[in-house]
Amino acid sequence: MNFIAIKMLVGDRAKYLGIVIGLMFASFLITQQLSIFVGLMSRTFSVVTDITQPDIWVMDPGVKNIDDSRPMNAQQLFRVRAAPGVAWAVPLFKGSIRAKLPNGDGYNCTLLGLDDESLTGGPPELIPNDGKTPLTMDALRQSDAIFVDAPNAHEKLGDLKAGDTLELNDNRAKVAGLCEITQGFQGQPVIYTTYSRATKWVPGERNQLSFILVKSKPGEDVAAVCKSITAQTGLAAITEADWKWKSLMYVVRNTGIPINFGTTVLLGFVVGVVIAGLLFYQFTMDNIRHFGTLKAMGATNLTLVRMILLQTFLAGVLGYCLGIGATTGFKYLIAAFTPKSQQIMFILWQTLALTGGAIFFIIILASLFAMIRVIRLEPAIVFK
Repeated sequence: MNFIAIKMLVGDRAKYLGIVIGLMFASFLITQQLSIFVGLMSRTFSVVTDITQPDIWVMDPGVKNIDDSRPMNAQQLFRVRAAPGVAWAVPLFKGSIRAKLPNGDGYNCTLLGLDDESLTGGPPELIPNDGKTPLTMDALRQSDAIFVDAPNAHEKLGDLKAGDTLELNDNRAKVAGLCEITQGFQGQPVIYTTYSRATKWVPGERNQLSFILVKSKPGEDVAAVCKSITAQTGLAAITEADWKWKSLMYVVRNTGIPINFGTTVLLGFVVGVVIAGLLFYQFTMDNIRHFGTLKAMGATNLTLVRMILLQTFLAGVLGYCLGIGATTGFKYLIAAFTPKSQQIMFILWQTLALTGGAIFFIIILASLFAMIRVIRLEPAIVFK
């Protein structure tokens, strides 16, 4: 019976290809939109992703996300260091500064000031200046030294390279090297320097301490250390995972991005249901005499239902695989023609699983009306 079901499916090539193409389009649209959404949302906490040394972030209680910096009094750093369970705590400055290029052009940049002594919070990867000799964080200790993220250095800052100079708020800054980072949600170039240098370059409020990076002592419960810091200082102490989630949810709640992507995903699902459902129902009606013949020969309703499910399952698997392949090809095609800093597609296994579940649901809906029609079928139809 399985062989007969497959022969029936591929025998009508026009409808068979129509069903597969409909499912492929639905799979492509759902996976592609979810992958772009995931990639875009992962940028909302890019700074947290790159700074891996601490396991606790301390900030003003009113801070809503990583870009909502509310400076604290510098004395809070010493109070945090004195909290139970804290192994070390260092300052981090995060602010915005305008870079002026030698040709006169300017660009708003994100400036990160790292602890002068430990340089904790630096970029995850430094690019060797000569392509061979490793570049270390100590290069940041040079006079007026900065690191610039490589994609934006090439695309937005006039193809900067090591040894070039920038003017940052009327201050001379020398590029000590380039680095690879996780691109941010706002797409601004990211510049690293020391904390003391950053607070001097960016004029502002009396308080300039943006965040405090904390590492808990070995064996300590991180959540308990967060509570002890909050109890002792009155500041918000958040684990790395919770801080990422808080930054992400702020964007989700306060922008229309999820609705826009969700609408497109829903459209892909509806298109898949409509195209696959109509075509498969028409396919079943075209082959209704064959099903009637099998029923007259003694095939049970359960057998016929299994045949229909096998047909939709094969079409679904093929459509799903073609859709995922098309999404992957689209990702690499876009990567070939898009600057690295603007590439945001991020295909997760969870996305593939969710798409697979959606396609499975589509084929169940598509086969439902066909199954009802076959179950109600009278074998006598073959004699009419």
